[in-house]
Amino acid sequence: NNKAFISFSDDTKMWTISEFDSSFPVSFLHLFCGGFNGWERATRWMECNKIVSIQSEVSIDRDEQAMRVWQLRSKGELIFGNIRHDFATSQKHVGCVAAVSQMHWTNLSRSMVNAIITCSPPCVSWSKGGKSQGLECEAGVAFSESIQKIRILRPSLVLFECADKVTQHPHYKIIRLALQIAGYRQVWSQVVPFDSLANMARTRWLAI
Repeated sequence: NNKAFISFSDDTKMWTISEFDSSFPVSFLHLFCGGFNGWERATRWMECNKIVSIQSEVSIDRDEQAMRVWQLRSKGELIFGNIRHDFATSQKHVGCVAAVSQMHWTNLSRSMVNAIITCSPPCVSWSKGGKSQGLECEAGVAFSESIQKIRILRPSLVLFECADKVTQHPHYKIIRLALQIAGYRQVWSQVVPFDSLANMARTRWLAI
């Protein structure tokens, strides 16, 4: 006759594992989005060309000025401060000024179907122009912090973009292993000439 009860408080965190259903729209979460947010521009192009139907897009970056530029361009709702677990909005585009290392913004991402995360971590520690410190500096650690959130949020798909030399860095093996532990496998990776996508003469690493 023993009964078990589960009690939830205001601080309780709950996450769902996203499933894939081709008949449902897609929800995007953009990490390290920046003011330009190339991933969001790409998703809007796909939606305009009727490739995908998008239910919502959440954009995260800790740089307040970058997020204000994002707001001017996207006309979305920009949020400051901690996000409660019961947060609700009717806006399709929502941005939050927060570091990826923080937990509260995960309350903005609760898509149970077709959740996709895009991740453009700081490239300075992986690029030729930086000191090639990889995970041994704050910018590099941001990459691993995003994987921690991916493991928690469990999206159906993750899209990465970073410096073209990231896969040649000794620490990249750690990144790959961390993603495997989180339950993800790489299905595609390529260094792409960026001038084929935008007016920038450089190459970028893209991966799924």
